[in-house]
Amino acid sequence: MSKRGCHFCAPAKARIFKMQQAGMSDAAIIDVYKKEYGDKIYLSDPSMFYWAVPALAIMLGLLSIYWFLRRFKSKPIPATTAPIDPELARFQAQIERETANLD
Repeated sequence: MSKRGCHFCAPAKARIFKMQQAGMSDAAIIDVYKKEYGDKIYLSDPSMFYWAVPALAIMLGLLSIYWFLRRFKSKPIPATTAPIDPELARFQAQIERETANLD
């Protein structure tokens, strides 16, 4: 295969160039090719929904990342409760009394 494209591409481009130089409009050139090769030769521009699929896929991906991060985010550490052991409670009370006078 040549570097210039397929066997149809280079002659078709040259022919289109000659038709443009002759003053034919784009619609007229498209009609000539449709008559010669059928409707399958013309590929119309994408519709406005062309970007809908990638946009929805991106939004779905971002929502799933957000859901994953929210679900597996580390849980906050619960507030400490009073010690159950009475001896620890006595030392805790003593520590609180001694540190209350530091302010």
